[in-house]
Amino acid sequence: MDMKLLHEMIEDQKKELGYLVKTYGFKHQKVISVSQKLDLLIYKAMNRYRLDYKIRTKKESLY
Repeated sequence: MDMKLLHEMIEDQKKELGYLVKTYGFKHQKVISVSQKLDLLIYKAMNRYRLDYKIRTKKESLY
């Protein structure tokens, strides 16, 4: 998945989460569901950054 798209998806989920929290409160199932989806997107982004970092440092160590 493209990093730009992933960041856009994260931002969209954050906005939706904020709206749902204001509308339903923190304990509503809709809020929890969107929060979990946001967690997964953030987890994907973190793993992608970690992988990119490993690749960059490995390339740098070869030179």
